[in-house]
Amino acid sequence: MFSYRRRLLFPIHIEHPDEKMAAELARDLNGPDGEFVSFANYLYHSIHITNIYLRDLLGMMAAEELGHWEIIGVVIRKLGLDYLPTTVTSVKVILGQSQNQSQSKVQDLDVLNMLRHHEDAEIKAKQRYLKLAKSTDDQSLKKIFQFLAYRETVHQKLIHRTISLVNEKADNEQFSELIHDYKMSLRVIK
Repeated sequence: MFSYRRRLLFPIHIEHPDEKMAAELARDLNGPDGEFVSFANYLYHSIHITNIYLRDLLGMMAAEELGHWEIIGVVIRKLGLDYLPTTVTSVKVILGQSQNQSQSKVQDLDVLNMLRHHEDAEIKAKQRYLKLAKSTDDQSLKKIFQFLAYRETVHQKLIHRTISLVNEKADNEQFSELIHDYKMSLRVIK
């Protein structure tokens, strides 16, 4: 379940319009490595996973990724692009199943492969935001990209810990601790 708050996760102040940067962000907004695809994958996996703690973690991360998507959309508009792409590229949901598993059995989802995919996607997103931060002289925009890179790092570290917990067949208390740590990381940005 989602609830909408008008306030963004990070304040958006742009010092100078930059339509070239806006166009670059608009191309990536709904692209295969964009925040919307991350949102869709996290949400899909949260719906189909049996571990309630993993379900909660993935659901919360999906909500945050949607917040990142909203931030980028506002940045694009404030940079001077009066339109956003109206089409969403088809979202490829990563099932995390090995080749010999049946695609029809969602309950056979290979959790570790799925989590590794998410970890790789978070690393890639962090690198993309750091590259964007280096490519602009606008200090406010640089802070936005650095914030997004930091949040992707938080996600990547949490997923890495989750992989370890799944490998160790950890108990519910350890997964609960992970959820607590994620929620505490969000308090810093409020």
